[in-house]
Amino acid sequence: MKWVNEMIHYVIFISRNTMLFFIFNLAFMFCFNQEIFSQEDQYPVVSYKSDVFVSVDYTFLDEGLYKPWKIRLNPKTNEIVVLDFGNLCLYVFTLEGKFIRKIGREGQGPGDFYRLDDFDFDSNGNIYVLDSVNLRMSIFSQDGKFSNSFRIASRFNPMNTSLFINNNDEIVVNLSRTGYYFTVFNINGEILRSVGEIERFGKKRSNFDEMHGHGIPIIDSKGNYYIFLSNRFMVKIYDSNGELKKEMLLDSFIPKLKDFRKNAWTPPEKQDWALISYYFTHVKFVDNKFYIMIFNYPRKHPIKNMLIFVLNTDLNIIKECNLIFPYDDIYLGSDLADDPFNFEILSDGEKFIVPVFTYSEILLFSKEKK
Repeated sequence: MKWVNEMIHYVIFISRNTMLFFIFNLAFMFCFNQEIFSQEDQYPVVSYKSDVFVSVDYTFLDEGLYKPWKIRLNPKTNEIVVLDFGNLCLYVFTLEGKFIRKIGREGQGPGDFYRLDDFDFDSNGNIYVLDSVNLRMSIFSQDGKFSNSFRIASRFNPMNTSLFINNNDEIVVNLSRTGYYFTVFNINGEILRSVGEIERFGKKRSNFDEMHGHGIPIIDSKGNYYIFLSNRFMVKIYDSNGELKKEMLLDSFIPKLKDFRKNAWTPPEKQDWALISYYFTHVKFVDNKFYIMIFNYPRKHPIKNMLIFVLNTDLNIIKECNLIFPYDDIYLGSDLADDPFNFEILSDGEKFIVPVFTYSEILLFSKEKK
């Protein structure tokens, strides 16, 4: 009968958290039912067409890309670094897409990876790589040589944990299981501070709270903390002392997203399935500007494009970048529709590079010529 009791407890747990989720949604709708949009759609909209940056057919070291996921430009070396989720390594390319070197391999030894989650660079171009199975941060020099690692004491969810290194070379990680949005380490792995306590929706902290604590952490030049929460479609802003300054739904400053939330809160039988759906996928902060990537597809139609909104530090839109994908046979429900899209910025927003997880290639998007 032990398994019966365990099953009953499990059902009670799921039911309780389902009810919490329902109550949370109702409260969320009530708090934000007065839609305030600070700007009209008067910002410029720029279209970008794609070329192949690294082809699926490009082989090097008797291998090639296999599920490229995250991509970054190393500002110190001006090299493109790609996190390959399938091959469990980092690949480094020139700005022209030519292979330079491979960093790491599958394993549990020094410099090995077992699950790649995110990476970033410090001011010297050193590479910090987060591994949720080995529970550690591995550190490599800018030329790919392993130098050190430190352990992450708290377990965290793979593919839902983000890393950001600020101007002071502090390492900021979203470890929602700790109960905080931001856990800040120094380069030796010592925890300097925890910022932004995650809301608790029951008497005890649960997986429900943790799920709603997943987000992308960013610190601006003034030391303000931003957490962009994908499951809550909102941003929370804390000052340099860790005090909450503001929280906003994304559609309060990106008006185009208002139909998404209206449709999301509608019962399934009444949803307008012809509406365009948007999914918030990635955020970058470069040169005091936010770049927010939104996955955009008309339901029941092929995927059309990705949108990248460029905003200033007041969260006012500077422009909308419309990335036109070359595929005409990808529909909702396919692998690509569930891809964890990421991007990198080249030429001050004039060009973007995007790894395409399913197609094992990287696309370069350039502004369309008028």
